[in-house]
Amino acid sequence: MNQHYLKGKSSEELGSYLLESCLKEDVECSIDKANRIAWEMRERVTFPTEFLDKGRYFFERPTLYDEKVVNKRWTAEAVRVFRAYAVSLQEYSGLFDAKKAKDLLIEILQDLDIGMGQVMQALRVAITGIERGIDLMVTIDILGKREVAERISNAIDTLSDKFKE
Repeated sequence: MNQHYLKGKSSEELGSYLLESCLKEDVECSIDKANRIAWEMRERVTFPTEFLDKGRYFFERPTLYDEKVVNKRWTAEAVRVFRAYAVSLQEYSGLFDAKKAKDLLIEILQDLDIGMGQVMQALRVAITGIERGIDLMVTIDILGKREVAERISNAIDTLSDKFKE
């Protein structure tokens, strides 16, 4: 079974592969969440067993952060954006999805006069610990605003001595 074969599967079929891996490793995951994660990751995996390995950040908060990105992109300016974004996520009480996650971020970036390209890689690393993954706003939607706000706060605390001025 390879990537081409996986691309032709439904979200339910793909989700079942992720659920099987989760069950083997005693990772808690609902059927809906597994289906959504697997569907979004289908372009990034070659074999069904890779859904959990490459998507572990959906189930575990990062304890390590991509050093290359942190060294290059973890700036005081980015941290200012992340603090404001975490507060915005916590305070927002309406319907939340990937579009709203992006809208909230754009609003903060505009208020601070900072370009999105200056913070996106570091934001991904703050939330997932890794440099690459599925669409970040979709990741934020899947994880949920509270979880994302907590992950951002954890990253800021952990990486507080890494500011690049």
